[in-house]
Amino acid sequence: MAVFGNDTSIGGTNPFGTDWVILIKASPDSSGIINSASFYGYTDSGATRNFRGVIYSYDSSSSGTLLAYTDDVAYTNTSASKLTASFSGDNIIEVSSGTNYWIGIHGDGGGVGNLSYVRATTTYTPSEDIYFGSSGISTTFSNPPVASFTGGVSGGGTYAYVTASISYTIPPTIQGISTIQGINSITL
Repeated sequence: MAVFGNDTSIGGTNPFGTDWVILIKASPDSSGIINSASFYGYTDSGATRNFRGVIYSYDSSSSGTLLAYTDDVAYTNTSASKLTASFSGDNIIEVSSGTNYWIGIHGDGGGVGNLSYVRATTTYTPSEDIYFGSSGISTTFSNPPVASFTGGVSGGGTYAYVTASISYTIPPTIQGISTIQGINSITL
């Protein structure tokens, strides 16, 4: 299984704003089918919180359109853990090699004592990021999440450190064969 996004070493933490969406620009090395989204996070107080992974088209450095989102996952851990949510149904989509996407997390609640995300030790590259929630774009933790956005904060700031990633499966291929004759089926 391949991964794209920021799934590197863990550094500091930041509190999550109320119902924020935090996204980083990411591009898969190969085309494939998305399986799950992950980030490192925890709740300061142990209260039950929810998150979902999201993937948006990269329309520009400050806009995008929702492509897919994971099932919601509840968690209560009070120490940094890798949290993973699965894509299902119509939200299982194909991503294309070399194409930029906005990927990230949408969490409910926010503020100290509610939900925190864990930062990597260095800025993620490509260091372009965005968040929205307090910039006039509604991010109420509803289902489905906001369909498109324009605005927020971008340009490699604090959120470029967020440890958000998407796992995907690269379909098998047969190379070096020009013709196959006399075979009824091939199972890969």
